[in-house]
Amino acid sequence: TRGRALYREARQKIGNWTRQIQIIEDQPYLDQARELASSGNLPAAISAAQQIQPGRALSGEAQAAVGDWQGQIQARQNWREAQQIALQGTPDALAEAMRLADRVPRSSPLRGQVNPALSEWGHRLLIIAQDKARYDIPGAIAIAKQIRRRSDAYQEAQAQIAEWNRILNPPPPVEPTPEPSPEASSAPNSTNNPQPLPTNNPQLLRNLNPTN
Repeated sequence: TRGRALYREARQKIGNWTRQIQIIEDQPYLDQARELASSGNLPAAISAAQQIQPGRALSGEAQAAVGDWQGQIQARQNWREAQQIALQGTPDALAEAMRLADRVPRSSPLRGQVNPALSEWGHRLLIIAQDKARYDIPGAIAIAKQIRRRSDAYQEAQAQIAEWNRILNPPPPVEPTPEPSPEASSAPNSTNNPQPLPTNNPQLLRNLNPTN
């Protein structure tokens, strides 16, 4: 048993030494990658970090950094493409530009440019929809529905859509309650106005007053 305990202790020490050696060997790659990323050269940063092989001590940290940088590259591509598409100015182009721009993560520094663009494109879409509503309300609704939730124009667009739907689907008219006819109101009511009993019939009076 003592031999097994010594064996486990030796294996643990070897593992710790191996990890320390790997960190010493790979830390320069990770440091270089982070410096490149800070300077804006994300592709070079990814290449530097990928020199750390899977399974080594810093591989998890390197892979996480690579994933983040790849996400930033994709966000830049989406943002550039959104700006190019928005230049066309058509409803479909503006809607597609908003969709692409909204893919930029909220944590990205690009959000400082994306959010104002989303608001601008949303207001432009709403203006186009309002113009179209003069002759094509269903088409106007279809355009307004493409305004993204993060755009400042979203709430206004939803209110406008609700108004257009009321125009297309008005509530049924309320039928007036019929008033009673003059004949019905002036007719005598036998229940409310009982007829007086005749007093000139002696037999009837005796029946009503049997004690007499």
